[in-house]
Amino acid sequence: MGTPIQALDSKGEVVWDCILDIYGEVFRLRGKRDFIPFRFQGQYEDQETGLYYNRFRYYSPHAGNYISQDPIGLTGGNPTLYGYVRDSNIQIDSFGLDAIPNKVAGNAREAIALEHLKKQHPNATILRERYIRDASGKSVRDAFESRRRLDFVVIEDGKVKGVYEVTSPTADKTAQMLKETDIRGNGGTHVKAPGRKGALYDISDIETQRLDVDLETKKVKCH
Repeated sequence: MGTPIQALDSKGEVVWDCILDIYGEVFRLRGKRDFIPFRFQGQYEDQETGLYYNRFRYYSPHAGNYISQDPIGLTGGNPTLYGYVRDSNIQIDSFGLDAIPNKVAGNAREAIALEHLKKQHPNATILRERYIRDASGKSVRDAFESRRRLDFVVIEDGKVKGVYEVTSPTADKTAQMLKETDIRGNGGTHVKAPGRKGALYDISDIETQRLDVDLETKKVKCH
């Protein structure tokens, strides 16, 4: 899960190692505890309180739970507001805010989807991973201070022809679409091309379409 377990010096000798139990509590330690304060994915140990800071909330390794509620509420699909993620086998929560799906499968789906879009729009410029912004170019956030990133934006003749979200055929994207609706309602009407002086493109009249990618068949369904 990205947890540091060992540190070596320039000679290759071990100067620190740490083993955590299933709840994140230090089970075995060699070296100074605060030499490397990182614990589970995205967690930083506060030496004074013994809690793990996760940017948006604190985790107690003694209790094996967060002591503060998930700021995104129940939109993460987790039945408890004090839990980590709905399924820790395929999700991580590096910011203590929003679950991140398995990246390997996600990258594979996006690669297939990109080839699909290139065939559908051979003369288009396809932007990847663009945040929704207002007309001035500033990122717009929802009620939980979270931004919305679009997987692909297809541009032809200087105008946006399509906006796409890539996912698996069985994924529930309700939470993401509700977030986007909120952000668009707060003035999120544009996306920006890469670079400091990247052009702004109006997406106010473009509905985000979902590209369902089956990794086994490599088929793409748009709806």
